[in-house]
Amino acid sequence: MVSIEHFSLDKNSKRRLDELCRNIGLDDSSNQSIIVKNLSMLAINDYIDKPLQDLIAEFRLGDISAILLTNLPSISHPIILSLALAFLFGHPIRYEGEGDYVVEIKSQEGTDDQPSFRNAVFFPLHTDLTYVDQPPHFFLMHSVFNDTRLGGQTLLCDIYDIISILSYPTFDCLKTSRFFFKTPPHYSGVVQGKHPILSEVAPFRYAIRFREDIIQYSNILEKGAIEELLNVLHTHTVHFELLTDTVMVINNQRCLHGRTAFKNQGQQSRHLNRVYIQ
Repeated sequence: MVSIEHFSLDKNSKRRLDELCRNIGLDDSSNQSIIVKNLSMLAINDYIDKPLQDLIAEFRLGDISAILLTNLPSISHPIILSLALAFLFGHPIRYEGEGDYVVEIKSQEGTDDQPSFRNAVFFPLHTDLTYVDQPPHFFLMHSVFNDTRLGGQTLLCDIYDIISILSYPTFDCLKTSRFFFKTPPHYSGVVQGKHPILSEVAPFRYAIRFREDIIQYSNILEKGAIEELLNVLHTHTVHFELLTDTVMVINNQRCLHGRTAFKNQGQQSRHLNRVYIQ
């Protein structure tokens, strides 16, 4: 089962984070590199209590699918808050060709029907940045505004719920075959190589790299392995509502995520901030 640890900020942590974001002397129009530099000079862990520090340390060991933070301060500079929270979990990173440290996820007019953070269509389960050599270990999704009445439920599936269900030929194929992932239209970085879907990062510990709409297979065995994987994923998907002023941090190596379609009403429907973390 997907292991989501819920944590509500206590009153003091909420107040200290609010003061941090207000007193840093910058706003969301500031250069994000400057925001990151300024935040990196602060001991941000000192702004939260030890129980959350301990939970984050456990999460970084890889035994938790995701952490949900609630009772966040609601401020006028959500990009600064997104980056401050990212520093609690590691260090924000930026990928060439993918955007800035914080990418604002909003539906835009005129985008095509391929699943994307820029539109409102159904986005199947996937991991982020399958098309780069070293995808981020973690990423943060800060729900600045999300009208869940319009759809847009978050989808989650943990690989440890499905690995034991896969047939051996499929499991072996996903580990040994190397697949090419086409780059999506928004990406302007370097096209990189082929990768297995499952990688053994330690004995009996695996990382997954998968995105259905851009993966390419070379033979019938690989095609069958992908189809079996998809069938298993669909039967082990958890639906979750990411409410306004909450943050979910996901282990990108063990937990796939997606999104149901939603009714697009511009910025009044859904606005998330995404930050990649190493």
